[in-house]
Amino acid sequence: MKHLRLGTRGSLLALAQSQIVAGVIREHLGHQVEVVPIRSLGDDLAGPLAQAPEPGVFASALRDALMSGEVDVVVHSMKDLPAAPVPGITLIAVPEREDPRDVLVSHQRCTLGALPARARVGTSSPRRASQVQRLRPDIRIVDMRGNVDTRIERVRSGEIDAAILAAAGVKRLNRSADIDEFLSDMVPAPSQGALAVEIRSTDRDLAESLTRLDDAAIRRQVVTERAVLAELAATCTSAVAAYAEPHSGDLVRLTAEVGGSPSAEPAACSLTVESIVPLGADAAAIDLGTVAARTLLRQGAGSLLADGSWREPAAKRPAVWVTRPISGAASEVHELRSRGVAVLEAPVLSVAADPDARSQARELLASVASEADLLAVTSAAVMRALVSLTARDDVVAAMAAGLRRGMRCVAVGSATARQLEELGATEVLIPAEQDSDGMLAMLGELPAGMVVLPRGNLTMKGLAEGLDSCGWSVKSEQVYLTQPIDPPLGVTDALVHGALDGVVLRSPSGVRAVRDCLVGRRVPDECWLIAGGNTTAAAIERDWPDHYGRILVVTEPSPSAVADLVQSAWTEKTQGIEKDA
Repeated sequence: MKHLRLGTRGSLLALAQSQIVAGVIREHLGHQVEVVPIRSLGDDLAGPLAQAPEPGVFASALRDALMSGEVDVVVHSMKDLPAAPVPGITLIAVPEREDPRDVLVSHQRCTLGALPARARVGTSSPRRASQVQRLRPDIRIVDMRGNVDTRIERVRSGEIDAAILAAAGVKRLNRSADIDEFLSDMVPAPSQGALAVEIRSTDRDLAESLTRLDDAAIRRQVVTERAVLAELAATCTSAVAAYAEPHSGDLVRLTAEVGGSPSAEPAACSLTVESIVPLGADAAAIDLGTVAARTLLRQGAGSLLADGSWREPAAKRPAVWVTRPISGAASEVHELRSRGVAVLEAPVLSVAADPDARSQARELLASVASEADLLAVTSAAVMRALVSLTARDDVVAAMAAGLRRGMRCVAVGSATARQLEELGATEVLIPAEQDSDGMLAMLGELPAGMVVLPRGNLTMKGLAEGLDSCGWSVKSEQVYLTQPIDPPLGVTDALVHGALDGVVLRSPSGVRAVRDCLVGRRVPDECWLIAGGNTTAAAIERDWPDHYGRILVVTEPSPSAVADLVQSAWTEKTQGIEKDA
């Protein structure tokens, strides 16, 4: 058991939030907690937050106390934190999030739409001012600071007609009865309603204990949202909104917006974009927020952020769209991110075992075990389908029996070869040209015999016929299905606007799927169309003749080769930009 000093601002809301965290620490971790109120620069700020002398006016004093050893842990409202991390301080936990929405508290106990003409609405937030004026252009914004109780009392007294507040603060102070409307049409501030628990990076024992407070799903949301702020080089007082929510499985849907000045004609740039973001994958969350922010800038958000001090940030790393099905994308995505590439993982194809092919799969395994001279595999999806339709032990047993007889294995690509090796294959042959022509060229040099060719519905055309013409006896059955799917929302918008530097295309079917989902829109001339081999490059030229982008061909369709090509193209692109400058 430890005695922890927990630093917090001294407002009623900050104390209430900190007591929530302190209570969890006491109950679930068994530590004693002393709450230490600390006065911040923001507490003494009389004017609008947008005129604060520096970002993080509510956080800096707490962080100073943490680094000096005055306290052991600090609790912030996450949206008060600047986007940039502070050396020596670790965000150790993001606990459960309160309702992220904005709410309306009105004098006449009515909704936003029912407020009188030219109603006076109080808020100190440029984001809230921009959004509410787009919903009600006649409304007059009144700058309003102070704690939650003070703001509500100003409404109740009739000094102003209404105020917009964060639902989280109102609820945490047990004043939900004062809420007249949840403003669900407004996009909240990044990480609104979330708390941040920070410690010194050197406190490893404390880190091991407090990390149990972290909610992985909430962290995924706030890391995604705050990445928008970071890439825009905006502050928590900018008119920036972002909200990330889980949509289906590991798919996260991010809505982001930059609003115009409330003193001008209301204007905004906004988008919704989705990507695969597994729990615990902070890099994937950051990439989604990064691409969303770049898309907003390409839409013209810079003119809305420009205030004399803001400067549009230069992109520091490439960003690409990986289109492969989830089942085959993991190693490629990992390799790209390890090289600093921002990745939107947004499949355009689904690959699954053919549910009607169980008997065919068993027949193929019987042939592998008893008579095949060669097992030819064109995709890692083949072996996954055989395992799914039978059982892993059945596949391993059939492979072992075939190998004992001297059966050989050939695979298109190193990833496919690894799948075979994991199921017991040794010395897998890989064609130099990893397409149907390459496989036929390799097998044409081997003594012909009986070949088992499990396939998908879109397997390389002519392969079975070519093997037959080379004298092979071919046993081929369909075991998996590849079908185009609509890509996650907003990805094509990011591509068309130039927020993505390239798109990785692994197969002719992937090429056609991307072409179709663009619905005639063109990609920028400088966009990289990264083809996973000559067959895919030929499909781009043949099936997508008006692509406009620049075709780059991977010499060997391994994750490292794809990453090498992206890095090379990025170096060439950035050097060209520097020369132009």
